[in-house]
Amino acid sequence: MKNEIKARYESATKNQQDAFMTLLDKCLDNMGGVLPSDLAYDMYTWCDASTLVDSGRWTKPEAAGTYGWLIDSGLVQDHFDGDTLPLYEEDCHLFDNDYKEWSSNK
Repeated sequence: MKNEIKARYESATKNQQDAFMTLLDKCLDNMGGVLPSDLAYDMYTWCDASTLVDSGRWTKPEAAGTYGWLIDSGLVQDHFDGDTLPLYEEDCHLFDNDYKEWSSNK
């Protein structure tokens, strides 16, 4: 059976997948990681919708809608204080190959 989080990612639109990878990319940059699996045990890697706006690829309204979908879909975990952690820690490694492909084309 396919992992539920991975299935949600694969059913997302290209825009939603790009947003997800943009968030992962920023988190990896902030913590010095190379692949999403590096985030598995990093309890202090946070981001929010402004990451999408700051990338220059989304307007504020677009980022809000896309980010809201990521939270609703479970691809971004909503944290108690409003910050978010991209992905659930036990699933990070499932996105290593997708991230490699995405980052080679960004």
